[in-house]
Amino acid sequence: PLYLANATSGLLALEPLAGALGTITEYLPIAGGDTLIASRRAAVLALNDHYGTGRVYFRNSRSVVELEHCAFPKRNLVRHSLFGTKVTETTDSMVSFLAEFAQTYSKEKALLICSSAKQVIEWEKRLRDDYALKVVSFHEEQTLLARDRNAAYFEDPAGATLLLCSEIGGEGRNFQHASHLILADLPEDPDVLEQRIGRLDRIGQASDISIHVPFVAKSHTSRLLRFHDEVFSGFTAPPKGAHEIYDLFREELHALQEKTITKASDEAFETLLGKAKAAYQAQLKKIEAGRDRLIEINSFDPIEGPKFARMLEASERVEELKIYFEELLDAMGLHSDDLDADSLFVDPGHGQYVSYFPGLPPEGLSFTFSRTKALRRTDLTLMTWDHPMVNETLAQLVGQEFGNVSVAAWAKPLLVLDCTFVFEAASTNPKWYADEFFPTTPIRILFESTGRDITDKIDADTLQKALTALSPTAAAFVKKLPGERVRGLLNKAMSEAQGKSQAIKREALAKMNEAIDAEIARLKAFQAKNKLVSEVEIQWWNDRKANLLHAFSGAQVRLDSFMLVVPETLGS
Repeated sequence: PLYLANATSGLLALEPLAGALGTITEYLPIAGGDTLIASRRAAVLALNDHYGTGRVYFRNSRSVVELEHCAFPKRNLVRHSLFGTKVTETTDSMVSFLAEFAQTYSKEKALLICSSAKQVIEWEKRLRDDYALKVVSFHEEQTLLARDRNAAYFEDPAGATLLLCSEIGGEGRNFQHASHLILADLPEDPDVLEQRIGRLDRIGQASDISIHVPFVAKSHTSRLLRFHDEVFSGFTAPPKGAHEIYDLFREELHALQEKTITKASDEAFETLLGKAKAAYQAQLKKIEAGRDRLIEINSFDPIEGPKFARMLEASERVEELKIYFEELLDAMGLHSDDLDADSLFVDPGHGQYVSYFPGLPPEGLSFTFSRTKALRRTDLTLMTWDHPMVNETLAQLVGQEFGNVSVAAWAKPLLVLDCTFVFEAASTNPKWYADEFFPTTPIRILFESTGRDITDKIDADTLQKALTALSPTAAAFVKKLPGERVRGLLNKAMSEAQGKSQAIKREALAKMNEAIDAEIARLKAFQAKNKLVSEVEIQWWNDRKANLLHAFSGAQVRLDSFMLVVPETLGS
């Protein structure tokens, strides 16, 4: 009901609820309804769960995204009046304009879009032959490989400054590294115009956008320029519901296109502009009144959203990844070149450890650790902890036995055994997402030679910094240590690890039961009011719980590695 959507707006705006409180409570017939109303935010979320489609449908608008300071670029319309009335004269004028434009903005990237591939081919040839400009094209008469190469050359900072595209350049392909858009002709449909502008106007655009429209006075293009600008403000902001208004006045616009520009046709066009603008303003009011507020509220949470964004940023650990990856390349003998402060090129060469890098193509890979740079440069791969060159390489290194047993020395007069155990759930289908509650967990046990547990007294980093290489004398003495004594310490460490694992298992089970039981109860409450919640969905959660209980019950502790640390003076 509309008044429920209005009630959510009132709740969020902190307006007095007055008599609406009882009505809202009526629409939240679950235990603790009164408690939910005590928290406006909780009441809004509960209404959204019961009557919205937010569990399966998300939609955001620019205004909502910009609330979190995710600024979109500013769009500026720049008009360029060309001379000439005949086709050949206009073509000459356009080529001259493009040549002057390229020279004026020689340090900036510009994308041109027009509807004709034939025109693009002609302009490219003339700009190359007559003006020796670094221009490339992108059109349907090229092969896919040729288009990709030209797009890559345009994206290269040292490459072409002007890319001439037919209409296929206005759909799907993104060129947000460019800051100028030249519309050599204008489509009638405002949605097609927005598709063109959207190649530059998107998240990842680092600067404002200048939209250049060359036109001949008293032409159909000059009228379309006014139609899109005065009716929809389509050059400076994305229009809403504009296609419906265009359909309403399409025939009148076509009729004016066919006529010679006269005083009478000018008057008819002015009348058309007034009617279309009035209709569009009414359309905007209708859209605003009919917004699905429940979907909008669910699509962006101003409280949880920023928290989640900060968690994601922290999880990237970019500086740690850079240090690790560069050390890994050095250790594996792979050659790398710095492209800039945040980017590398890795050449696989013929090193013996190339097979450890399954994500590294034979021709090498250019990548960056900067997400911002990766959004602007399609020729650079974003390197994260989830990239195959990182996680699959880690998996191969961890899975081998080399380094599982090691011996080192330190200055203290103590012999210690540092053990690393791994506690993991029994194998289960990945679709049950066991890691959410029970990720593979390392358990560290540090024993003195007497069997005393000193894990809490010396952390792993402190121990690592104190280690030195074993001297030949100490190494010879280590070989004489009684194996039964070491095995006894390992068995005792295993018992200690198993004891600690029980607390980890109990915590995981409690967390899993609480979360899944709450979700099942929530879905059953929704099902009573919302037909979108099916029995299949509830059964999936029951199946997940049963499978995770089985996986957690079969969890095992295994010894992954151990290190024997002896005094430096051993054997001396």
